[in-house]
Amino acid sequence: MIEFTFHTRITVAKNPPTIFPQIICNPISFSHVLSFLGEKRNLIDVIGVIIEVAEPSWVHLSSQANPTL
Repeated sequence: MIEFTFHTRITVAKNPPTIFPQIICNPISFSHVLSFLGEKRNLIDVIGVIIEVAEPSWVHLSSQANPTL
């Protein structure tokens, strides 16, 4: 799972390969991705390039008794 945060950088591919992806189900434009924020009825998959991987860290939310990853 990929989580978008305030530090996530997203750029649109200028010249994507013409043979990728080979299978698409109900594609939407990049500009409409944010309109699905909080949507739980549909799975939204974003094709992109991961530029950095970091270790998970514990986050304590005031509404939870115990920290979560």
